Amino acid sequence: MVNIKNNLFIGNKIIYLNEPYLIEFVEFIKPGKCKPFVRLKIRNLINFKLIDKTFKFLNNIKIANIFYYKYNFIYKTKENFYFINKNFKQIVIDKKIISNNKYFLHNNNKYNIIFWNNKPINVIIPNIINVKVYSIISNKNNKLNLVKLYNNLIIKVPYFIKKNDWIKININKIYISRL
Repeated sequence: MVNIKNNLFIGNKIIYLNEPYLIEFVEFIKPGKCKPFVRLKIRNLINFKLIDKTFKFLNNIKIANIFYYKYNFIYKTKENFYFINKNFKQIVIDKKIISNNKYFLHNNNKYNIIFWNNKPINVIIPNIINVKVYSIISNKNNKLNLVKLYNNLIIKVPYFIKKNDWIKININKIYISRL
């Protein structure tokens, strides 16, 4: 246990409710007659949910043992995703951890993987990815087409996008531009 006063700053990682959190906002408050306290906005590093929490100064919390490492995605099976780093160390991540991010994993692309106590807990996906159009599904009123991408996503794109075009999409599965 470490004193909360000396270790609360933006970017630090703490353990709260037995899960790792990233501190995104800190506000120290010292009311007139009461004991001082601190308000935090912390983001869960497993599910990325943001919560507000108030701590009293006398409380002690643990500093989380969090590391980020770059790994290349190699391949997937029905249950697991396989990554390798520059030292050829391979790790296996369960599909429950990847969840809906599986559409954004491409072979030989680098991803930051979050490790907590030497176990992978999440994969950070880039906000924008490049992907190739696999096929045109339908043409909607000459403005938008429904297309299937090589990562098996189906999205709406402008009518001028053709099969085998490379496009940029964001993590919300929205078309951004053609490459």
